[in-house]
Amino acid sequence: MLDLQEDWDDEGASPIAEATWTVATDFLRRQAGVYWRYHETVLPAPSITPGSDGSVDIHWKTDRFELLVNIGKGPRFLAGFYGDDYGHSKIKGDLGPVSELAYLPLISCLINKTPGL
Repeated sequence: MLDLQEDWDDEGASPIAEATWTVATDFLRRQAGVYWRYHETVLPAPSITPGSDGSVDIHWKTDRFELLVNIGKGPRFLAGFYGDDYGHSKIKGDLGPVSELAYLPLISCLINKTPGL
């Protein structure tokens, strides 16, 4: 992903900066640790893909739910999310700067609706 050049999608997409990649993978690593503490099980593996604006998408899609967390490019690295549990509820919103969210049980709450957020 870090090797992508300007216009990598032939539609003007921005490359992924190393800082954005580092923030996104660090966020995911920390969320996996929080998920383990709450559930004593491994966080389902997401796909990680580049956004055309230089952001990074972390995307879970299972037969029970879909969850997309987008980590925006710097300098603030704002995060947004979209979730769907296929029939009961859909959620969408902004999470704010990733640096303020890393140790909250966000993924756990969004996937399992665990209290505590």
